[in-house]
Amino acid sequence: MTLTLDVGCGKRPRGDVNCDIIPQRAPNFVLCSAEYLPFRENSFDYVMSYYVMEHCVDIVKFLSELYRVSRKEVRIMTDNSLWYVDILSLILKGGARFTYEGHYHVFYPDSLERFLRKLGYNALVKIGNFGTEAEHMKKREMSIKKAFSWLIKLLCLLRPKYYLFLSARDIFIVIKKNSGARYIART
Repeated sequence: MTLTLDVGCGKRPRGDVNCDIIPQRAPNFVLCSAEYLPFRENSFDYVMSYYVMEHCVDIVKFLSELYRVSRKEVRIMTDNSLWYVDILSLILKGGARFTYEGHYHVFYPDSLERFLRKLGYNALVKIGNFGTEAEHMKKREMSIKKAFSWLIKLLCLLRPKYYLFLSARDIFIVIKKNSGARYIART
């Protein structure tokens, strides 16, 4: 039997065990911080955490805890701060998404991958539009996309390699746990 933990489950729990810092109506719910998980080492086959990492003050601790309780794999989804909707919001409205949603960190795919490697994780980092945007973001996202998608495409014609970075909303991280990967000790 495969056992999955959803860290920061929010109102959409996906795990066999679900935890969040805010009380939720979820099956097998545990109230706890993502930076201090009350589970034994290797308790879950898979650990997932969607749109939580950017809200954590100590991301090294967050990563360490997810890795510690995982037996096989950790899956993390976070925001791509190079996404053109955020960049245009910053320019047009004086603030990007992370300034008013409690985000402590901004992530760029290539620097995040280097960071994970420096910490010793066997990680794969992908970018794309994998998740579902929060309801309050959909209207703003659509209006900005309609108004400026032609500009982004034009800019990307000049620099094609940037199109994927600018058009992708999400960063998806898979950390495989095996004997070669380093474990970061709990501090």
